[in-house]
Amino acid sequence: MRVIALAMMSLLICATAAFGEQQIVGPSGTPLIGPSGKPLASALVARCKLPTGCYEQATRDCRGRSYQILDSESHAGGLFADFWPGPFIWYTMSYVCGPSDGRLAAFPFRGARYNPPSITTCSQFGNTVSCVGN
Repeated sequence: MRVIALAMMSLLICATAAFGEQQIVGPSGTPLIGPSGKPLASALVARCKLPTGCYEQATRDCRGRSYQILDSESHAGGLFADFWPGPFIWYTMSYVCGPSDGRLAAFPFRGARYNPPSITTCSQFGNTVSCVGN
């Protein structure tokens, strides 16, 4: 039953993305209502290396008009992508174009933290090898 529910949600998300700015509906098929009391439109997502990049993307997507920030977060990622935890911080912000409450993104840290690999240094003196890990 859970698999069917997940498949239905995936279908709704795909259908919403395929038809652009459509209302987001819940599992019952009724439109989800946002904090403003209006039905939610399809959310846009910006993934950025700096918080300012997310604001720039939202400004471009909304053609210089206002937008409402729905959620934001930061997480560990690699140098060129953020598919797995790495030593760099990436930022993500979801938003909808339209009236705004003026709230800025907080970008709280979420997800796995990057743990650098331990380095072991070994030295050999004669027939004796000693290793130190950190």
